Amino acid sequence: MLNLCRTRHNVESANKGRQLAAGGGARYIFHLSWRDAPGIISKSDPLVMKIDAIHRQPHKKRGMGVAPALSHRASAAAEAPARLLPGGFDEVNKKYTGPGDAPPGQSIVNGTFKFAYLNLNLIFWGNEWSAPSPPVPYASIVAAVQNIRSGTYLHGLAQYGFINAWVNKVFVIGGDPPNPFTNANVQGFVYGLIDNETLPEPDEETYYLRQLHVVFTPSYSAFVQPNPARPINGYHSFFAWNDYDLGDIDNSDTYYAWIQNNGTLNGIAQTFSHELVEAITDPDGSGLQVVPSNPTNWNEIGDVCQTAAVINGVNVQSYWSQADQACIIPTYIPPPPPPQVDKNTQLQIISIRKYYSSYINKHYIAFVGAIDHLGSFWALSRSEVMDLIQFNGNTFIVKGADGSQSNVVVESHFITTTADTSREDNLLSLPTF
Repeated sequence: MLNLCRTRHNVESANKGRQLAAGGGARYIFHLSWRDAPGIISKSDPLVMKIDAIHRQPHKKRGMGVAPALSHRASAAAEAPARLLPGGFDEVNKKYTGPGDAPPGQSIVNGTFKFAYLNLNLIFWGNEWSAPSPPVPYASIVAAVQNIRSGTYLHGLAQYGFINAWVNKVFVIGGDPPNPFTNANVQGFVYGLIDNETLPEPDEETYYLRQLHVVFTPSYSAFVQPNPARPINGYHSFFAWNDYDLGDIDNSDTYYAWIQNNGTLNGIAQTFSHELVEAITDPDGSGLQVVPSNPTNWNEIGDVCQTAAVINGVNVQSYWSQADQACIIPTYIPPPPPPQVDKNTQLQIISIRKYYSSYINKHYIAFVGAIDHLGSFWALSRSEVMDLIQFNGNTFIVKGADGSQSNVVVESHFITTTADTSREDNLLSLPTF
């Protein structure tokens, strides 16, 4: 219902009659359950799939950032010094120097307006997303987005003041966009979702926690390319939301992006990662750009890098790091696997550690210190010694001070030495550590 107390600034009379989103005004309501995507969507997430979007004519855009055609995969990468992360993992900014990656020596224009915290609203526009078997299920895209925003990928943006991002809400909205579609179509779509209160008005956002509305189009809707020689797969920009109510005058900017769907998760994730880092660092063209900057066609940190790589199972694109003077993708480096005792070799146990068990009411040998055939020292638990004897072909011995020697054997859940006439080659005769 039209609120008669409202008038909209700069809305042409031809638009006064509400024009429903492409799809003829059919009403689709989807309730996304946390069971549809366990581990991706929390029970408590207020995810509501909404209905007929209303098209309004937003203000003309004042600039834009774009994602070009999908770039090549990484072949080799240099690495910056690693930093230690909790849990024994290292993190490193992998540097890329492939075709289209900017070389060292770039300068940046580091403007004032960038996002430190960001809420993401993921909007899946089109009937394809609710179809039984879409080329890419929207839940897979939500999982990829969660991976990108919660992993190491965005850590390189800390140098520009970024701290964290979250997925706020997920919307699946029926009715298809035009095919082909324009940026004005997406702007009008987002404007309508604000107008019908599916999305919050910009002045309802917390000043330090802004929102980015990301629209994913169906695979059968293509973007009207302004320059076919340089095709665009994604886009981010902003427009002014003007709303004059009695006692409530709004004149704030809304930030949005759209991601064209090429029918593959790798392609969608790569384009999304490109637009995300640029929207964070240059939301409205007054933030961070690489020299030469441009007030209209923004030259941003994703535009000067082309290499993409699969990090933690998700395809992402590199971006410019001024600190590293390179195109980077931050990534985890898992710790090296623990060393392995050589098979079928003999080790001499030289010390023990005992623990008391109230269950058996006695002390037992919990750990041993042993020297292998190469002279390397090993600290091994009792169960590890048992496994090495039973499954790795190793033998363990104890040498006594009197020159005696006994073999270590497994008895039930414990280890002991074979019986002989000497007490010196008994496990319990060894020093503790």
